[in-house]
Amino acid sequence: MHILTVSEARRDLFKLVDQIGAEPIYVHGRRNNLVMLSQREYEGLLATLELSSEVELKRRLLEKFHDPHPRSFSSNLEDD
Repeated sequence: MHILTVSEARRDLFKLVDQIGAEPIYVHGRRNNLVMLSQREYEGLLATLELSSEVELKRRLLEKFHDPHPRSFSSNLEDD
């Protein structure tokens, strides 16, 4: 876990942008804190949240995942 103060993050901002990967960087300030993520990680998180809110899709995926006689994955989803 990478934890910095605001002063450290400001001083090393360009280096942090170049180094950020899958692990978030935590920045602690006096009044607020923030988490820095790569764009790829952020967009992946948003996609995961969006998919998890799709109740019907989630039900169908779980149902097909537990199907004892699976066909191709895509045809299973299309049949319902």
